[in-house]
Amino acid sequence: MVTIRSEREEWHLLKHLNESNIQEKVWLGMRSSRVFGFWFWMNDDPVTYQNWVNDSSGAIQDNLDCATLDLNQTKWVRKDCAEEAPFVCYTDN
Repeated sequence: MVTIRSEREEWHLLKHLNESNIQEKVWLGMRSSRVFGFWFWMNDDPVTYQNWVNDSSGAIQDNLDCATLDLNQTKWVRKDCAEEAPFVCYTDN
């Protein structure tokens, strides 16, 4: 799944999603460690950029261990990993 390492990468992703007529929250390849309380990209990229709604990355919240991109707010939102949502994959070019 997609990782976002900068505002520029996020802009390109938003542009792609807009062109694809996707208008709902999409999964990002990011999870929260319930044990250690930090976020990590599932492909092991370092988390160098974050864009949370109301800094919602903070305290552990029950079952909200995954990150989505809310296209209406263009911000990241915590979501229960068991919920369904579209996701975006990328290729390294």
